Amino acid sequence: MLPTSGTLSPTKPEVSPVAAEPSKWLSRRGEPLTPEGFLGEVADLIDELSGRPTAGERCWEAVRRVSAQSDRTSSRRNEFPVSVEFAGETYSSVLHGYWSLSAADASDRRRTADAPTAREAHDLGGRAPRRADWSRVRLAVMTGLLRAKSTQHAELAEILVSTGDATISYTGSSDSPFWRDASDHRGRNWMGRPLELTRSELVAQRSPAG
Repeated sequence: MLPTSGTLSPTKPEVSPVAAEPSKWLSRRGEPLTPEGFLGEVADLIDELSGRPTAGERCWEAVRRVSAQSDRTSSRRNEFPVSVEFAGETYSSVLHGYWSLSAADASDRRRTADAPTAREAHDLGGRAPRRADWSRVRLAVMTGLLRAKSTQHAELAEILVSTGDATISYTGSSDSPFWRDASDHRGRNWMGRPLELTRSELVAQRSPAG
């Protein structure tokens, strides 16, 4: 006998209920085709048949441009892994050279220069006793290392020259205000200024003598 009240909710025992999706961004199922989506697919098809990039291809090209720009920016960082010959030694990065040359003891200089990474070179050099004249020569050492890095690698020189006459602000958050630029005007940007000087020297070398 059927019940006289209530509701019936028939289900198929052999079919498991489908769990609700947490959000459309996490969903693994396609969304229903909307009029806007249909027009977008038609536009993509027209672009493809006309030999023009589709929306997906344009999106990936934008991603590649952003990635390339990031690589160009990272190459100007002092920890960027590239050999630098300076003062009779070859270093694995500008940071290796800077912190090695800051040490007073020859064994500390060698250990810092041979560090596996720039981070380790920074830590080793930072703990080693400084040479007595370091505060007076450190800017000259850094300028020499940055100049060597750019002049010894043509691709890095091109990246630096491509910045034109723009101000180069070094914004390493772990660096002291002496080296980096800062929004509160406390930063002296002595990392960016030598890069601008090196850029000017590179441009001057390429310009015909007047």
